[in-house]
Amino acid sequence: MATLATRLAETRWSSDNLDTSRLAAAGAVLLGTFLMGLGTTWDISWHARIGRDSFWIPPHLVVYLGAALALLGVLLGIASEWLYVRRTGDRTAPGFGALHTSAGLWIALAGVVWFFASALFDDLWHRLYGIDVTIWSPPHLSLIAAGFAIVFGTLRLLVDEQDRIRTEGAVVTLRRRWGEWAMIILALAFLLQPISLTIFPAIRRSYLSYAAADPSGTGPWLLPMMIAGLVPIAVFLAPAALRRPYGIAVVALVHLALRPVAAVFADLEYAIAFPYGLPPLMPFAAVGENISKALGFVPLLIVVPAILADLVLLVGQRWSWSWLLAAIAFGAAVAVEGLYAPTIFELPALPLSSLTIAIPFLAGLSILAAFVGRQLAIVGLGDHPPH
Repeated sequence: MATLATRLAETRWSSDNLDTSRLAAAGAVLLGTFLMGLGTTWDISWHARIGRDSFWIPPHLVVYLGAALALLGVLLGIASEWLYVRRTGDRTAPGFGALHTSAGLWIALAGVVWFFASALFDDLWHRLYGIDVTIWSPPHLSLIAAGFAIVFGTLRLLVDEQDRIRTEGAVVTLRRRWGEWAMIILALAFLLQPISLTIFPAIRRSYLSYAAADPSGTGPWLLPMMIAGLVPIAVFLAPAALRRPYGIAVVALVHLALRPVAAVFADLEYAIAFPYGLPPLMPFAAVGENISKALGFVPLLIVVPAILADLVLLVGQRWSWSWLLAAIAFGAAVAVEGLYAPTIFELPALPLSSLTIAIPFLAGLSILAAFVGRQLAIVGLGDHPPH
């Protein structure tokens, strides 16, 4: 075993420069989580159009292929850092524990293990209770939370590497620096995917069941409330991760830009899985397809509030409480969007008078969510976010 470890330590994978192995590990995990996201979007459509005939349906295979790739990336990252310490004797690299590896790798590893355990939980749930048609079931929410943990761990790994280079004063090429920034932005955008999945069933409850709801009640406001109460947790990580006083808008825009990729992927995979045409649609396929298509609606509602919040952060970057104003702006923008969101589904807009309650309430939710995001940045990203 010692001989094998010695040979591995001499390979270029355990290079004296940690940046190569860390970026390779982060890239593998991000690619895996990207496949997981594509497979999940396809899975939602598959359940709506075809159903769930077995655990081994094609969308599930794509999801678990992505999870396996993420696991491989994490394990190679841990191995490379262990070999780095063994070869150089440098035990000062950012991290903790006996292996002296980045905390992000351990967070990502815990997330992958959690994800596979949740997959077994999901299969058991379906065997016990049958097929559910909601994302808001315990195993589904567990899978979503595990996916968030995987991406967050990768983000921590990338931030650790940026901080290490900055601390050591290492010289890096402009191409590599832009590559690291791109991976951080992608990781931040990927963090919005689990949150969007958690939010999007509220579209059906807010608008697709609107006819049976009281327009003056809280039903049509469920989606805006969830956006204001969950999205800032992820987007307010951006300033801390980028080590800049802003960055929320670019994350939201990248997340929006990735949505068409998921739609094209689903159409392509359907063509591969059913080369002679799709089977007969399920009885609820029309409703399910409307819900599936509405998945792209959530990012649209995120972009404008994110841009407005980022402008507030940019203008008030010297103010210690600018994040508070940015959160208020985010919530207020979501409230205004909430008035007109029903019109996208050919429904009447909500009464203007409802803003008197909606703006302060949604602004309060955004403040709470932004505070959680900032605390997550302090604890999880190892640094205090900029003002």
